[in-house]
Amino acid sequence: MKTLVITGGTDGIGRELARTHLTRGDTVVVIGRDPAKAATLPDAPGRAHFIPADLALLAENRRVLDHLAAQFPVVDALVLCARHYRWRRTETAEGLEENLALFYLSRHLFSHGLAGQLRRAPRP
Repeated sequence: MKTLVITGGTDGIGRELARTHLTRGDTVVVIGRDPAKAATLPDAPGRAHFIPADLALLAENRRVLDHLAAQFPVVDALVLCARHYRWRRTETAEGLEENLALFYLSRHLFSHGLAGQLRRAPRP
């Protein structure tokens, strides 16, 4: 079985990927803002994990990455689906433009932050 980390796993494509992989028997770590939405994912004790976080905040990205490093030493797949587009310029509590923080900085932090934990696919 595989271990997947899915940002934005409580809505849309991320949610369906989480549901599909939980149904297949994989371990899925869903990162999202709404615990109520996460609670509607399939019940999979020991395999379904939810980490509440606002990934537009750099401190939240770091907190989640630290948690993942401690709890999931090997990750088979990282799926970056978090999105919450703001039509008007909005700053985070950290003073960053929110769309930039969520769509670029969080993806950068996650892809580099999990690089050591991501299982490498065998070469053909």
